[in-house]
Amino acid sequence: EISGVFMKDHICVGSICTHGNFVTATEESDEPFSLVPFDGILGLSLPQMSEGAHFNVLDCMIRDRVLKRNVFAVFFGAEDNEESEITFGEYRTERMASDLFWVPVTNPGYWQVEMEDITIHD
Repeated sequence: EISGVFMKDHICVGSICTHGNFVTATEESDEPFSLVPFDGILGLSLPQMSEGAHFNVLDCMIRDRVLKRNVFAVFFGAEDNEESEITFGEYRTERMASDLFWVPVTNPGYWQVEMEDITIHD
């Protein structure tokens, strides 16, 4: 269980700012998200997974036209000493192991794509 207060605020990630909605938790159980149908808290899902209008930080950034491009990218460092990062409005080509290609999502609402095979190097 979780309870809280509905808030509207000016939200900034680095120099990229937007306005959005969120819930500030005032009380929560030991496992507050175990019974809810979502697993995100930042607002990077596709719109149909959001709690409601303006609860999706990425959609708010797109709505307010504050991004260079309507994209975000996630990089996971391979080692403990390599920092991971998320970028909004762009992706860093120096973080890419190959050329970028676009594929459709296969399950509406989720960032799920179909894969025929995958190769992992050392």
